[in-house]
Amino acid sequence: MNPQELKILVVDDDPGLLETLTDALELEGYGVTTARAGEEALQILDEEEVDLVITDIKMPGLSGMELLKVIKEKNQSLPVIVMTGFASLETAIEAIKQGAYDYITKPFEIEKLLHTVSKAVTQKKLEEKNKQLLEDLGDLNKKLEEKIGQIFALGEVSNIVTRIQDLDTILQAIIYISLEITGASKSAILLLDGMSKEFVVEYYKGFDSKLMAALRIKLGRGVIGAGVQKMKPISRKVLEENNLVLGKDEVELVGEGEFLIMPISYLNNIFGLLVVADFPEGKRVSDAEINILNILSRQASIAINNHYLYQKLQNKYLTTLEVLVSALEAKCKNTKGHSYRVGIYARKFAEFIKLSSDEISILEKACALHDIGKIVIPDYILSKPSKLSDGEMEQMRAHPLKGVEILVPLGIMKEIIPVVRNHHERFDGKGYPDCLKNGEIPFLAKLVTLADAFDAMTSLRSYRKALTSQEALAEIEANLGVQFDPHLGAQFIKFNPQIVL
Repeated sequence: MNPQELKILVVDDDPGLLETLTDALELEGYGVTTARAGEEALQILDEEEVDLVITDIKMPGLSGMELLKVIKEKNQSLPVIVMTGFASLETAIEAIKQGAYDYITKPFEIEKLLHTVSKAVTQKKLEEKNKQLLEDLGDLNKKLEEKIGQIFALGEVSNIVTRIQDLDTILQAIIYISLEITGASKSAILLLDGMSKEFVVEYYKGFDSKLMAALRIKLGRGVIGAGVQKMKPISRKVLEENNLVLGKDEVELVGEGEFLIMPISYLNNIFGLLVVADFPEGKRVSDAEINILNILSRQASIAINNHYLYQKLQNKYLTTLEVLVSALEAKCKNTKGHSYRVGIYARKFAEFIKLSSDEISILEKACALHDIGKIVIPDYILSKPSKLSDGEMEQMRAHPLKGVEILVPLGIMKEIIPVVRNHHERFDGKGYPDCLKNGEIPFLAKLVTLADAFDAMTSLRSYRKALTSQEALAEIEANLGVQFDPHLGAQFIKFNPQIVL
């Protein structure tokens, strides 16, 4: 689902803010519809298909909270982001309870809102994908005891899980399948942190988000921590038969009713837990359900193990390529240390605008390899002290595509490919290799473009002297909306990268 295919409804009684948000969202490629009152927003929702709603809380007439409640009654899956200048913990908690995806306090930075929108869109895609998976399951939504052909059902579950390659999608699918099969309303997957030896929640459905964020279960401690270390399922029946009493944190996780906890392990190495809780009143876990969830946990363990192996292989490739890039840059005094410095600028800037740790990790790897394609560019072109000829410039401009050609066959982090390919695009569409503009350019590529340009301008070249940091920032400011994204570029100038190195 591309941004151009998404429609966002923005609701606020402030026409100035409506105009600002509309401009920012449209620059990112989203379709935008606006309403100045909650009643008008409901009319639009009745008449048009909308993918996301952004609404102020405090408005005359129908308030944002009332609008949120009506939206969730009509369409539980429609993500809603609420914003207000009247911040309070109670208001935030109430908004989340009513089903809001996120909560933003005015005044806010446009980039923060755009990132929240991007994450909401990603979550919506994942939920739609999971919904499709559940539709694929067919008759598995009926009570387990009423199913015919249990072996066939197990085969279908295994087929659906194993045909997906992405680890996040596999584990999310396992959660949804576990709920569908058992009739429970809560499920979670906790993964073991190798350093702390604690199980930390990574994926969940139905649980309180604050509980999930704070929950830690120590391997080998407590009923659950000690039980899973033995690679055995834990249920209410197991507690009763062995006179075991759960601790306070464990009760918060599984509740007072029936539950089932399956260890996720592979070749005696434990990776995590699959937790299913809040079963229908009076229901007990059957042996058949335990067998099915055991299969699901095995599928999860295989997926996690493969993911870890892939990560190790990928890291070896990345290290090798980073060494090659460093060696390439070291051959030319003009570019020595360039990728390293670009990585430092980009990471610090990403922290400044509060990107997630996952985004920063992708960004760092992309920076290290953004010029990998220059390996195939002749040395005399890379180190030429005078202006390049048209033919030489054409070869130089081919390095992003050459980089992609190097990385794609290796299967290295598909997330960095768009950054390597598009870090020389321009906001006005006059960059290369794809002539992308504004909202078409990947966000992280825009960020690398700024860091790359800043380092290039402030570095000595054989054909020109280095600019000062202030001169480079002034050049960036002069090209906002032309070469650089205006919102991100303004943030970069405010960030002031000269203080980083």
